[in-house]
Amino acid sequence: MDTEAKTPLIESIRLLKEQQKKMREEKTRIQKELRNAERRRRRLKKRARQLTDDDLVEVLKMRQTPEDDTATKDMQLVTQSDGASSSSSKD
Repeated sequence: MDTEAKTPLIESIRLLKEQQKKMREEKTRIQKELRNAERRRRRLKKRARQLTDDDLVEVLKMRQTPEDDTATKDMQLVTQSDGASSSSSKD
């Protein structure tokens, strides 16, 4: 009778130990990912500090999508037409 009572308790303890082991492994994995992300961030910041103004302009041009190009051109047209209409109203 004692062995029957101990079996569920022993099984429960075993399951808890397995869960604890998995949690420790997950914690270790997350710590490694965090450390790698921080290292990657430091490397990128170091490289970014070395970029010149021309390099930064080139990066912005590369990042610009065709939609951004269209929006930029539209804004330029609006600005030019506003400038033209305001100058004609002064005359």
